[in-house]
Parts: sequence; C-alpha cells; structure tokens
Amino acid sequence: MRHGLRRRRRRCVVMQAAHDFSCGATARQLVALPGAELIMVGDARACTEADLRDALDGSVAAGLFVVGDLDPPHAILDLPTFARRCHEAGVPVIVDAAAQHALRGYIAAGADLLIKSAQKVHAGLTAGIIAGRLDLVRACLLQERGIGRPMKAGKEGIVGAIAALRRWNEHDDRARRRAWDARADLARDALRGVRGLTATLIDDPLGNPFRRVRIGVDPARSGINAWELAAALMDGDPGIVVWDYDVDRGFIMLDPRPCADEDMAFACGRVRAIVERRPASVAATARPTVGHAAYHRDPLAWPRRPRVAAK
Repeated sequence: MRHGLRRRRRRCVVMQAAHDFSCGATARQLVALPGAELIMVGDARACTEADLRDALDGSVAAGLFVVGDLDPPHAILDLPTFARRCHEAGVPVIVDAAAQHALRGYIAAGADLLIKSAQKVHAGLTAGIIAGRLDLVRACLLQERGIGRPMKAGKEGIVGAIAALRRWNEHDDRARRRAWDARADLARDALRGVRGLTATLIDDPLGNPFRRVRIGVDPARSGINAWELAAALMDGDPGIVVWDYDVDRGFIMLDPRPCADEDMAFACGRVRAIVERRPASVAATARPTVGHAAYHRDPLAWPRRPRVAAK
C-alpha cells in the first residue's frame, strides 16, 4: 500500500508548450531542477481546453503559466481559462510573471502562486518575490531547508527587494510613463536616417505601460543583419545588451526602462557607428535558426570565444 501511494504522488507540472521559451534556460529545465516532471500540452502555436483537461490527472501537482511576449500571437489559453480548468481538477496555478509590472491582476485572474523578479522592472538586487496563497508561500519557505538552500537570496537582496517595491509603489506612474516615452522618442529620432535601419515604437504586447523601440534591419542596405548587429553591440566596450529574441525575423528592440537618457543616446550612437562602418551590401553570414538560444555563441568557448567584428 505504501509503495502504491508513492507511485501515485503528485510530482508533475503541466504547462502549455508555447510557454517553453528560454530566459537563459528553457522553462522545462527550470521545472526539472526541483525534481518535477513536466507535462507539456498543445504545441508551439496552439493549445485547447481539451488538451489541458486531458492532462490534468492525479499526477499533476501544479499548472505553470509563463507570462511572456508571444509575437505573433499564439492560439493558446489565457490565464483565466487555464486557471479555471486547473482549479476544476483541484490543481493550483503558478504564474511566472518575472518581468511584468502589475501583480494583483494575476492573482485576480486565477494565480494561486505568483513568482516575480525583484531586479527587472523594479530595479532591485537579484532576488525573487513570491506572493499568493499562504499555504503555498509557506511551502516555498520550507525549501529554505531543502533545494532552496543553495539558491537563497542574501540579506542584501531581500532588503533591496523590499526597498525596490516600496519605491515602485510610491512612484508617480504617469511621470514614469512620460520619462519612458520621452526616452523611446529620443532613440527613434537618433536612429532616423541610418542606412538600412527603420526605428518604430511599439506598445508592449502584454499591456505594460511603455513602448519599445523596434529596429528593423535591412541587410541589403545596411551591410549587416539583425543578429550581427546585436552581437556587435554586445561585444563592444562597454557591451550593450539589446532585446534580441527576434533577430531571426530581422529586428532588435531597445527597452527604455532600465537606462537613463544618456545611456539610450550612447546605445543609439553605437548602432549608428556600427552600420556606418559596414559596406552597404548583403551580409554574408548565415541567418540563425529560429529560437532565442540558437544564435547565442557557444558558452564553452569562453573566455576565448570569437568576437563579432563591427568592421
């Protein structure tokens, strides 16, 4: 009897396949770290309620919903629908909203446990924030004596997270939005007229109150393709990291939130200088395979990995 109970214990996490994107490591790898087994439902572009319902058997301990940019939009379940189906099966829902602004909205939409980065939009030290049902938060706290022990945030990170949240809540939202918009406008204007580049402003697809600067790269005119431009910016001194999830589709993006006006102006000046030093011809390097991890250079080559020359 004891062995039978052990076999039936809940150790699986169900997640829509479209949410298995990389943030440095794939979501499936992060689920595997504590020993859970991942059940992915649907495929990379679609998931139905029937797909999810069929997966919610007695082995599922939690549903995981990852909030991230999906462009173009995928035909997958939204959070209220995902949460409703999980709750009908007695399964709690974990929402990974690491880089999102609003927190309470996810709880209202059905999250039982919300996990959030302290260092992204809140600009604190590296740490994580967990909110939600008291019993589930307590279960996470117990892991201070388990797998969480070697991963724990230091006292500085905890104090930094508290200070960052207080500052975030006390800040004037409209003033913050005006500053971000002005910085995005600055970047668009600074890149106007650069050969082979098109700078446009796009709203955040998840409804966060800011606009990114989307830089379309035409290699036939600029002499460089999007992934080369992102790599050249990263390999400069100082290195500049841009939003490069979509280089296979021919563009990079600049985020106005984590920098000052002078930083944005510097980054745009570097983009202009890189393009101006390139011959106006089609870039010879191969187009990268689709996928965020596919075009990052091999980390095993560190510290002597080849650098992408600005030329």
